[in-house]
Amino acid sequence: MNGSPALTTADAPVAAAVEPGRRGRLLFVVHQFFPQFHSGTETLCERVARICTAAGWHVDIITSVMVDAAAIAAFRDSPFCDDAAREILSDERPELSRQFSYDYAPGIRVHAFTHSHDPAYGRPRFGREVSDPAIERFVEALLDAADYHRAAVFHQLHFPLAALETIRERGVPLSFVATDFFAVCPLGSQQLEDGRHCAGQGPGSIACIRHLSDRTGWLEWFIQNYPGILIAPYLHLYRALGPWPKLPVHPHQNLYYLLRRNRDSLRFLKSCDVIVAPTSSVAESLRGAGVPDHRITHLAYGMPPASIPAPPVRRAGSPVRLCYAGQTTERKGLHVLLEALRRLPEDCDWTLDVWGNFDHGGAYARACRAEAEAMAPRVALKGTFQSYRIHEVLDGYDYLVIPSTWAENLPLVLLSALQIALPVIVSDAQGLLDAFPDGRVHGRSFRMGDAEDLARVLREEMRIRPEYRAELAPVIPSVQDFAAALLNIPDLSLVGEG
Repeated sequence: MNGSPALTTADAPVAAAVEPGRRGRLLFVVHQFFPQFHSGTETLCERVARICTAAGWHVDIITSVMVDAAAIAAFRDSPFCDDAAREILSDERPELSRQFSYDYAPGIRVHAFTHSHDPAYGRPRFGREVSDPAIERFVEALLDAADYHRAAVFHQLHFPLAALETIRERGVPLSFVATDFFAVCPLGSQQLEDGRHCAGQGPGSIACIRHLSDRTGWLEWFIQNYPGILIAPYLHLYRALGPWPKLPVHPHQNLYYLLRRNRDSLRFLKSCDVIVAPTSSVAESLRGAGVPDHRITHLAYGMPPASIPAPPVRRAGSPVRLCYAGQTTERKGLHVLLEALRRLPEDCDWTLDVWGNFDHGGAYARACRAEAEAMAPRVALKGTFQSYRIHEVLDGYDYLVIPSTWAENLPLVLLSALQIALPVIVSDAQGLLDAFPDGRVHGRSFRMGDAEDLARVLREEMRIRPEYRAELAPVIPSVQDFAAALLNIPDLSLVGEG
């Protein structure tokens, strides 16, 4: 979701109880950040950082700035792009792993490095996830310049695992919040192409190789016909020999780096003394990967107070006002919602507002945009909104629809809706159902990926128009309690918000 970099994601600024930096310094790592990206992980990181500065900590955030054409303007046109950053980003094809810094808010300084997903740069993604000497030197310089009480990783994508190892070797305690499955799955979804949940990497990462390989000839025969437990020793030997010979496993990737990436990622997890898993499915995947159970804390994301009160009772009007708010990627399932709406009878009275950025979703986003525009005026594309306005925006609807086609991991838009007791219609992904600890959805659920079942649920809700009472909506943890658990700083929970 789009957001002004000068504004907090909460309704009001967090009141500083102690001058930022007086209690020490914290180091956060996140794959992307404001002002370039505004999704859930970035928002969570920003909220935790503000709570920490209010409690007297200085926060340094290491992140990437994407130099791809579709993304670079969001940073280059922002007030954070000073002369030093503009010089780095002004080239038609900016060099990767260049660094610059900017002050995001009082007590929060961002240290950014240039990054790209474009394979034309010739740097395999799995290879960059293992090691990037320029970023490792960048991190070492930060560690030389300051003593950090703790480091917290919100997402490791774009960030070399060797740099995380350096942080730990310097004696800085590590915390990690598993905002998706990326630490145990190279794709982040732990989902097979047919939609089934993946059981894990398997011996020697054989499951990842089978899923990702662009293999031919003897390699395909070998991988498909030999049991994983017999292949694993050969894969371990290959990894030990180094990045030669180069066997392909994915476009622009390399088998050696995939094996190293998986091994080093598990080492990183086992080096963290605090790991927060927001959903039961993520916690189960971490345990399956060998993470000790005593290091895993199952805790929902914390949220700032709602900017508006929840009405005691909600009941849909006419037309029924539906809202979709999220990324325009396939696993978020917007296509399922549009297909379900096309299947509704003509006499069903509804409207749908779609909030999202269609510039970053590639062919899928373009197809969804065209489909939604063809369904006007009932379907309207609303663009994006500043994160701090989320409760105000959602309050204008009768239902929030989250049609995700993957396991999900407790999206913040779902928690925001529940804070104001807005009924939700969600797929039965475990990472969505975990928002309802007693098993009773504040709204309805439907079979994941099944447009016909979603259409059935929508028809029933439009016909019955049931009442939803605020007192029955789940209670959402606060940002303070979440931050205190993640950072192992109990007195953070004593800080007030606004």
